[in-house]
Amino acid sequence: MELVKIKANVMKSKSYVHYDYEAYNAAVDLDLSRQAVAIQKLQSEKRAIDLKNILFILGVLGVLLLTLALLYLLLFRSDNENKGDSKSLVHQSQLSEISNAQKSAEKLRSKNVGFTTTFSIFSKGFTTAGDPIITAMEYLPSNVNQPHWQYCYLRSATGNLQSMIATKKEDDDIEIKTDDQYLIDEALPLCTFIN
Repeated sequence: MELVKIKANVMKSKSYVHYDYEAYNAAVDLDLSRQAVAIQKLQSEKRAIDLKNILFILGVLGVLLLTLALLYLLLFRSDNENKGDSKSLVHQSQLSEISNAQKSAEKLRSKNVGFTTTFSIFSKGFTTAGDPIITAMEYLPSNVNQPHWQYCYLRSATGNLQSMIATKKEDDDIEIKTDDQYLIDEALPLCTFIN
């Protein structure tokens, strides 16, 4: 028998080393997610601070505008009213009440009840010292559109002292009733006579 030599091919084995990076990769992923959360938190905090700053600025502007509007109303609106702008809504409503009272008086007159009625409307202004300046307008029942007599006086802040400043009858000129220069300079311009 013949011996056959079988040559076996023997492969040389190569060895591989397997390293496990799972834990390292997990740690890196965790760190990256923490950084992403921190960045989002910082961004949201920055937006909140920006929003607070904007709201604060808008609040300051709102208060400033409100203050300016009140100053305008106090300084300019009251000046216009005190300079004879007598046809205000309040004045008109008072005149309509007088007109209603006039109608009632006419009904009584028609029943031969003898009396005369006048109606007075008062307006008030204040001097820089705080003393009230009172202007009174007296109307006759026969003419509620034009006062037949007007007078203006100063009442001290305590209410104890009154000083007549000026009077005006129907279409006459204003008659100054005082020699006191303070009353003429400061109080007389606050008298709201109707022409």
